[in-house]
Amino acid sequence: MIRPEPCQSGFTLLEIIITIVVAALAGLVAFTFVSHTVVRSSEPIHSAQALAQTRVPLETLTASYHEYLREELDWGEFESELDNLLAAYGGTKTDVSADFDGDFEVLQVTFTGAHGQELTAFFSE
Repeated sequence: MIRPEPCQSGFTLLEIIITIVVAALAGLVAFTFVSHTVVRSSEPIHSAQALAQTRVPLETLTASYHEYLREELDWGEFESELDNLLAAYGGTKTDVSADFDGDFEVLQVTFTGAHGQELTAFFSE
């Protein structure tokens, strides 16, 4: 008498190993993507903070320039305030008067942030 083979159900060892390898590769790809995204997610915040810090001396200088326009400061006092801000925050001052016709002084002032952002303003006597 021939015995009928019992019906086997389940997975073979090879199927389980292939499933584990595929799942591990998928997990590796997902981890790499997520870790890269999380690390870089703070860059916009740091750039915005650096830009805000760069705006401080320029806003202070603009307020001093408005005082000059209201004749509360003379040009020499304004330039002194400018030099103090440049010394405190770093930045550049360029006399660009030669680019304009006239008997007045034009200053180009640039402040550079920690992430390379540059804010430039022009002030005329």
